[in-house]
Amino acid sequence: MEDALSILRGGERSGESFTLINDKFINSIKFKNLPKKYELIGKGSYSRIIISEEIENDKVIKCIRKSSVQSNNRKYLINEIKIMKQINNDLIVKMFDLFQSEDSFNILLERGRMDLFVFSKNKPYSKKICNYILRDLSISIEYIHSMSIFHRDIKSENILIFNENEENYQFKLSDFGISIVDNEYGIGKCGSIGFNSPEMSNKIQFSRKKADYWAFGAVLLEQLLGLDRFVNEWLMLYYDRKHKKLSNLYENALKIFKKEGFDFDWSILDNLLNIDPNWRYLPNNTKIINNFTNFLIKNKSI
Repeated sequence: MEDALSILRGGERSGESFTLINDKFINSIKFKNLPKKYELIGKGSYSRIIISEEIENDKVIKCIRKSSVQSNNRKYLINEIKIMKQINNDLIVKMFDLFQSEDSFNILLERGRMDLFVFSKNKPYSKKICNYILRDLSISIEYIHSMSIFHRDIKSENILIFNENEENYQFKLSDFGISIVDNEYGIGKCGSIGFNSPEMSNKIQFSRKKADYWAFGAVLLEQLLGLDRFVNEWLMLYYDRKHKKLSNLYENALKIFKKEGFDFDWSILDNLLNIDPNWRYLPNNTKIINNFTNFLIKNKSI
């Protein structure tokens, strides 16, 4: 199941062109040894995440293999670093340092408890958790868009949970590996199946901002449905569509889900997962915070 899921949920990078950057930037990254003793806590296709007693408990090191950073991959690494340097928001994972060692480029990052995907496994739907996600991601997504940064791979694996106490949970946006700083409209199909919007194209321009909104909506939908149903009844539409229009399949599935009467304000998903990107909007932050505060008071959480 885990191997199948990693294939189904794997991200893709677009064929769009980036401005080529020479090796001057790479060569300017300082050299520094990695900790001699460390613990591996995560591993991806091109990188690994380690912790060590030689660094603070609230930080991790993301080690990206130099052998994997060739040609196009190098552009994505440079892009991620430059974006992380620009960002300063409490609801986005922070970068504290950047250095290279003999075999890897290394980014010192803020350490979360775990990602939302791992956190949500085998857990029932929680309106409180959904409201936390709604509150925090509405703020972080609005922030990056105000800087003309478009994430392009928002999904539960790229949302980290901070704080041990549920009453103080924060959900922070992470992993800007395929993000872009550019105009709102462009081409380039990328992201992860089920989270990338149906209008994404390598040939026709679309709104990158509205594509991020769709991905945000898919994160919330995954929380409502649960992992198994999200994979089998939503994500698999992409693979089983044959010659049917994907947007129509998504629209029909959403109508069915809506009738189930989830304990959630479905108008939010009507906006975020609107098939027409012109009618896709980010929820109002002030209204969300007021509603969330009232929800906590009603449930005696504050």
